[in-house]
Amino acid sequence: MDSETIRIGRDRLLRVFRYLEALNEHRNPVKRQIGEQLWTLWLKELPDHPSIRRGTSPATDLPAPVAGDDGLPAERRDSDFILKIARPRLTNSPTPPALIEPWLEAGWENPFKEVSTLESRNDASTVALCVFDSEAIPNG
Repeated sequence: MDSETIRIGRDRLLRVFRYLEALNEHRNPVKRQIGEQLWTLWLKELPDHPSIRRGTSPATDLPAPVAGDDGLPAERRDSDFILKIARPRLTNSPTPPALIEPWLEAGWENPFKEVSTLESRNDASTVALCVFDSEAIPNG
C-alpha cells in the first residue's frame, strides 16, 4: 500500500467516527440542568449512617471548634474529599417470633428474596394439618 491509500483510508475512518460522535450527541444530548436528570439525591438528603461521611468544601470557611493532634480542626482534618462511602457492615436478619418461624418457607433470611409463608403444615404435636391464617396471629 502506498501512503496515499493509507491517508484516504484514515480520512474516511475519521469521517465515520465524527459522524458516529455527532449521531450519539444528537440521540443522547448532554443533560446540563439538574432538573433534566432522571433522579437526584442531594448531599443533605443522604441518610445518617456510619458508612457515609460528608467532607467540607475547601472554599467554605467554617469556624474551627477544636484542633486535633495534627493541628487541624475536626471538620477540616479530611477536607480532601466531598463524600466518602464505605461498604456497610452486613448483619444477619433478626429471627422471627417462635410462633411464626415454623410457617416461613426456607430462605426467609435472604434480603433479595420476598418472604413467603406455608399455606399449611403438619403439626407433629397434635398430628393434624394446620392452616396458616395471618389474621389470627396476635400482635406482640
